[in-house]
Amino acid sequence: MKKVTAIIRPEKLEDVKAALEESGYFAMTIREVKGRGAQKGICLQYRGKQIKVDSIPKTEIYMVVE
Repeated sequence: MKKVTAIIRPEKLEDVKAALEESGYFAMTIREVKGRGAQKGICLQYRGKQIKVDSIPKTEIYMVVE
């Protein structure tokens, strides 16, 4: 058995779930997490000032497969 972990953007969750279900994988654990990848954070405008945000919302999927 293998544990598979994937960290994806929250807006891609439904697409990933649909693709996994098509392939016959139904059981999974989903968590909301924060982190950053190669983009090294993003800059947002707040009240006229730029703010660097390091922790971006992500979705983590755990699965155990044979």
